[in-house]
Amino acid sequence: MANSRFGFFRTDLLCRALLVLALFGVTTARAVSGPLPVVLYPAQQKPVSVLNIHAVLDYVVMNPIIKAFQQRYPNVEIRLIEFETADLFQHTVEGSTHTTEPPDAIVGDLLISSAMDLQVKLVNDGYAQRYESPYTRRIPDWAKWRNEAFGFTFEPVVTVVNTKLLPGPPPQDRQQLLELIRSQGESLAGKIATYDIARSGVGYLFAAQDSQQATTYGRLLEAFGTHSVQLACCTGDILDGLASGQYAIGYNLLGSYTKARLASAPNLKMILPADYTLIMTRIALIHKHAVNTQNARDFLDFLLSPAGQQTLASESKLYPIDPGVHGEVTADWLNKHAPGPLKPITVGPQLLVPLDKLKRQRFLSEWRRSLERETKQ
Repeated sequence: MANSRFGFFRTDLLCRALLVLALFGVTTARAVSGPLPVVLYPAQQKPVSVLNIHAVLDYVVMNPIIKAFQQRYPNVEIRLIEFETADLFQHTVEGSTHTTEPPDAIVGDLLISSAMDLQVKLVNDGYAQRYESPYTRRIPDWAKWRNEAFGFTFEPVVTVVNTKLLPGPPPQDRQQLLELIRSQGESLAGKIATYDIARSGVGYLFAAQDSQQATTYGRLLEAFGTHSVQLACCTGDILDGLASGQYAIGYNLLGSYTKARLASAPNLKMILPADYTLIMTRIALIHKHAVNTQNARDFLDFLLSPAGQQTLASESKLYPIDPGVHGEVTADWLNKHAPGPLKPITVGPQLLVPLDKLKRQRFLSEWRRSLERETKQ
């Protein structure tokens, strides 16, 4: 997934990439399916060790974290490749069995993704290695599994409305959202957007969680279908459409990217659903065949350290998982100000159930039929 990107980055991906490459220099790495762009962060001191990070995070979001890390570890050169969620999973699986290439050209030492279920599957299938440190022991139990999958953010899943198109009181929960959509009638046709769960790993994860948590799940699908819901790959694309007036409602968007967008788009309002707000955590894991295991451990520890968590909140604008970090983009703020229960998605084998091939096919088929059936009515 480009599950989640700042829209202004997504809007002009080429320009962003060129800017980043100009800033940091770029090379390419051999990969299973062809060359991939690599953002290179040169080491500041010798001797140099190389850490390969494969991440489902924007370069610009990763930049302050990497810079802060290199202040502590100036002899580490970092090679960062940005993936979509499904691509990272597939690349890791295929690369791990690709024995004719040097390992550092194929798999990352550290893998970071918001697709919690796919990360857990990598762990379950033996692609991660165990690690335990004072920092990993600080992670809440719900956000780690087997000392191989480590959650480091506390990301709310939110609803967003364009207040110019919907000037009244915004819906505070899913029932009110449903009533609003029904009350607006045809005026909302084509104005609602959410993830295309067939393409987006994190979108599929959120939909699967909604189907288990929300009594309104089926009725919302019905309302989406009757109003010609627009499907997108990423939070950034939906935020672009909301800010421009193309969409009036965005459902199940990533809170950190939405929060960052609000400063430049005052016509948007972010809502933490009061019936429940899903909490997603981005997961980092160390590849079982990491070439540079020690630096991967160092980077993971930095991510989880007070300094790393503060960097996430203050510079990367991601919600850190450490409740001791204060500010508006933090777990601490959400725990104090959310209007309803926060429901973290637990990291563990239960996330594998919706990934079962037959279950996934059935879920997607029902999701498509529901949207298409209602659209045709």
